[in-house]
Amino acid sequence: MKDNVVDLNKFKSENSRPNDLLKIKEFKAKYGLNYEYLYKWAVLKKQIKVYSMGGIALSEKEVLDFEQKRALKWQV
Repeated sequence: MKDNVVDLNKFKSENSRPNDLLKIKEFKAKYGLNYEYLYKWAVLKKQIKVYSMGGIALSEKEVLDFEQKRALKWQV
């Protein structure tokens, strides 16, 4: 008989939430990013991962990485 073993480390890494989550309104206050801009890239185009925290929440690191990647695209 095969044992049913759950790898908890794998489960935690797949289902863990970042601890730097901010709501879109907080991004506007902190970085001056528009609600519509973040909503477009996170919800509509799915370029930024969305988390649920009593509304739409985004990882600060993921948003800043996304912004840096977009800025490098236009760098000459």
